[in-house]
Amino acid sequence: MQQTIHFEPSAQVQQPIDVRATIQRKIKSINLWLSTPSKFYTQICEFPVTRLLAIRINLLSLCLIVAAVAIEQQPVAAVVSALCAAWLVYRVNKTDKEQKGGNA
Repeated sequence: MQQTIHFEPSAQVQQPIDVRATIQRKIKSINLWLSTPSKFYTQICEFPVTRLLAIRINLLSLCLIVAAVAIEQQPVAAVVSALCAAWLVYRVNKTDKEQKGGNA
């Protein structure tokens, strides 16, 4: 006994995917998530701390630890890590000044 399968054309036509719009929506979503206050760090610091600031502070600590550990055996890695820490401090200070509205 032979069975046949009949496919009916669907009434819905798939719309083309707009990659640029999809990426922009994802970036906007990530930026919105990063700009929301972190409850944990806000409770610890007793002032509003965004998730982006918390991530930057943690990365700063990590860079300083790597620089301290690697200074004797890997001086190039220590210098690169120290430069990354300096850049993170610059970004934290720049963001702080922007939020306070000019020169703080």
